[in-house]
Amino acid sequence: MAWSAVSAFVGLVLVLAGTPKLLAPRAFSRVVRGFRILPEPLARPTARVVPVAEVLAGGALVVGVATPAAAAVAVVLFAAFTTGLVVNLARGRRDIDCGCFGFTGAPAGEVARIGPWHALRAAALGAASAVLVLADPAAPAVTERLQGACLAAVVLLLALVVARVTRVVDRGPTRADTHLAGASVRYRAALAHTSR
Repeated sequence: MAWSAVSAFVGLVLVLAGTPKLLAPRAFSRVVRGFRILPEPLARPTARVVPVAEVLAGGALVVGVATPAAAAVAVVLFAAFTTGLVVNLARGRRDIDCGCFGFTGAPAGEVARIGPWHALRAAALGAASAVLVLADPAAPAVTERLQGACLAAVVLLLALVVARVTRVVDRGPTRADTHLAGASVRYRAALAHTSR
C-alpha cells in the first residue's frame, strides 16, 4: 500500500497544481514569464504544455496507469519547478508568484513571495517521483490502490489545512505595520508641535 499511497499523493498534488493553470492559462503564462528563465518565445508554449502534463501525469499516478512513465514526467516537471525556484532565490527574486497551486496565493494586500520552502517541497516531490520510477513495484490490487489513494487524500487534505491555518495565524508585525506605526508616531508629534 505504501507505493500506492506515494503514487496517489504525487498524482493528487500534480492534479491540484495543474487544474488552476488549465483554467487560467493567461495567469499561468504571466507566472512563467515572471520567473525570467525561459526566452519569451518559449514562455507561452511552456505555459500551455505544463498544466496538461501535470494533470495527465497526476491522473495516471492516482489511477495507477503507466506509473513509471507518469512518474518520469513528474520527475521532469518537479526538476523544472525546483530549478526555477532555486535560480530565482539565488538571484534574490523572492517577490514573485510561484503559481504552485493557483495564483496570488498571498493574502490580500500582500505580494506573493517564494522561499526556500517552495524549492524544498518541489525537490521532495521530485525525489518521490524518482523513487516511483526506479522502484517500479508490481501492480497493486484494486483495493490496495484505493486504500493508498484514500491515505494520500487524507494526508494531502491535512497538509492543505495546515497551510491554510498558518496563513491566517498572526506572525507578528510586518514591515508595513512597522512603517505605519512609525508614521503614526511622527504624525502625532507633528500635530503636538503645531498645536503649541
